[in-house]
Amino acid sequence: MMEIFKRISFFEGFFTKADDWNAGQKYHIEKRRLHNKSLHIPGVVPNYSGELKVTPAGRFSLYIAPGYAIDGEGRDLFLAEPKQLDIRISDYTLPQTVYITISYDEQKIDKRENVANPTLTGYAFVEEGPKVEVSTQEPDNFLILELARIELAKGVKEIKDAEDSFNPKRNEIDLMNIREAGVVKGPTRLRDLGKVKREGEIRVAKSKEKTPGHEDTSVFLESLPIENAHRYYLVSAYPVTQDTAISWRIESSFSDNQVKYRLFFKNFSNVAAKVSYKVYILEE
Repeated sequence: MMEIFKRISFFEGFFTKADDWNAGQKYHIEKRRLHNKSLHIPGVVPNYSGELKVTPAGRFSLYIAPGYAIDGEGRDLFLAEPKQLDIRISDYTLPQTVYITISYDEQKIDKRENVANPTLTGYAFVEEGPKVEVSTQEPDNFLILELARIELAKGVKEIKDAEDSFNPKRNEIDLMNIREAGVVKGPTRLRDLGKVKREGEIRVAKSKEKTPGHEDTSVFLESLPIENAHRYYLVSAYPVTQDTAISWRIESSFSDNQVKYRLFFKNFSNVAAKVSYKVYILEE
């Protein structure tokens, strides 16, 4: 159970002891970790330094770039300098999948000796350095985060980058299972993904025998230059008229260096239908 937060309060005549300073440090550490684990998804922080990317550094050696990650307890995993890992193939019975992982680690450093009074000897600092290692156990991506995996085959000659990063083969570095750190959010809402482009009601004529492609009613959405024409829409539509059925689709056409988008409705009923619709344009 988490302890109540107590912040140190200095005053004139306050004679501080080591326990007081350590309590002051603990307050800030626990506050930051509470923030991280409550508001952030554990994983590798994207777009920071080298993103802890794993690449070949020799036949059976790997290079792990500097980067930053957060584990499930809100602890910072900060690799300040690149690290090299050597995989000893003789340690494994092949075929075998190995995982490159990162996890939290700390150790006391800078021991200050007091020869006259050994009870006053201690370490001046705690160094927080993440542990990067090779494991045959698949990590939980909570306390131990995956940076890469490699399916080692019998007779492996070297470890390489994947030729197709979306379909890594045996003896290639597989980066497909890296979890990215992110922001904890509630249920995804449409307004978080984009904005309303068009909405309203429209009358759609009853179904008739006509030339295919001409029986539909349409709503113009937008016209864009060809170099900036990719758009992503999400449509909600339903007939307001009793005992009617419709379908809808979005089509694009190209002319005069412009791409035009339209929303089409089709009525499958024998009576005209009033249709309510809403079109969202999604952010890229």
